Amino acid sequence: MGETHRIRQQRGHRPGLPGHAPPGAASTAGIIVLQEWWGLVDQIKRTCDRFAEAGFTALAPDLYHGKTVPLTEPDEAGKEMMASGWRRRPGT
Repeated sequence: MGETHRIRQQRGHRPGLPGHAPPGAASTAGIIVLQEWWGLVDQIKRTCDRFAEAGFTALAPDLYHGKTVPLTEPDEAGKEMMASGWRRRPGT
């Protein structure tokens, strides 16, 4: 799977998972893959890898800071989504 990198943002750093750019490419088109409410699970990582294999640079931000939720726990996934702060405006 792709490499994990820390991405600098306005309020610190956030881990993300980019796919690999094609070998020898000076630049490639990029795509952002957003996780489902389960977190950055293997299926999302494999999606990034498939985009990378197709010639894109793919990035999946880890919105839950490393935590994933089992597919059998939708209530817990909802709690993680609400706790992630995605509804807050920048600077608040």
